[in-house]
Amino acid sequence: MLKTVLSYLGKSYNPYKKKPGIIILAYHSISNGQYSVDISPSLFEQHMKWIQSNYKVVSLTEALSYNRLEEDCIVITFDDGYKDYMTSAYPILHKYNIPSTVYVITDSVSTQKPFNFKAGEGKASLTIHDIEKLRDEKLVNIGAHTHTHLNLTQLGIDECRYELQTSYTILKDILKREDIDFCYPWALYNASVEKIVREYYSTAVIGRGRKNTFPYNKFQLMRIPVKQEKFAYFKERVTGNLYLEGLLRDARDLFRR
Repeated sequence: MLKTVLSYLGKSYNPYKKKPGIIILAYHSISNGQYSVDISPSLFEQHMKWIQSNYKVVSLTEALSYNRLEEDCIVITFDDGYKDYMTSAYPILHKYNIPSTVYVITDSVSTQKPFNFKAGEGKASLTIHDIEKLRDEKLVNIGAHTHTHLNLTQLGIDECRYELQTSYTILKDILKREDIDFCYPWALYNASVEKIVREYYSTAVIGRGRKNTFPYNKFQLMRIPVKQEKFAYFKERVTGNLYLEGLLRDARDLFRR
């Protein structure tokens, strides 16, 4: 009911429709899991087919290279680095020729330890071998999601730097390059965290449920979280009609910092 009301209000007044921008979608697991961030493969393909037919879909790097936009463009991202990116998501992305960025947790990649948060329960991580294979795919960009997926805003400076530097170093060695993108766990950050992120990474993404319009901070790139919900609501999110839900999420996150 609340989502319907927010959608109606968003259609009536949506300030983000007035100016073209970069719409970054945040996916997690492409599976038939039990959590709201688990998107079934069939629904995911429905998303990609609709996006490809209605928007310009580009890589994160290409999107950030534009000096101006005549129309909205879409970037696809994935958090956590689940194995099902390779087994379920990438075949669909390849089918529709859609680029994407995958933010991995390097401790899980390196050791295959279980994920330390509920949504990752029972799921497998991409491996070093997987990343070595994906790094050669033109449609794939691998980014960092810290080393152990901790809330960086609750860490001391030294602990925070360890999380960021370790994940950067591991990926730099695997990917054989230095320009690596970053994703804040749970989209939580502050000025101190961002300062350290800037030392190692090229960009960083957060949440907030709306698109990016010029000028924007490339270390606070906003994304729209994608949930397991009716396809109609997904389209409402992409078009920005559910931006009010993003504002409510921002207010909630202030109490979590």
